[in-house]
Amino acid sequence: MSRIAVVVAGSLVLMAVLIVLLRRSTDPVTQAKPIGDTSSATKPPLMIFCAASNRAVMEKTVQDYASEFGRQVDIQFGP
Repeated sequence: MSRIAVVVAGSLVLMAVLIVLLRRSTDPVTQAKPIGDTSSATKPPLMIFCAASNRAVMEKTVQDYASEFGRQVDIQFGP
């Protein structure tokens, strides 16, 4: 068996193992609470790291998110 075939076979086995492990992990999307959930006020603020060039867009997005979900969002702008 050539070296390339061994590498390809090993990669396929590794990919299959990773897919199985990802399927077994918990899915945070399915465990999300309904939109009207009021317990988000007790959660710590979300931290977003963002490029400074997106400041105007992100500030508007954070305002919309905070008004809809009632959760504080902190933005760290950088290069």
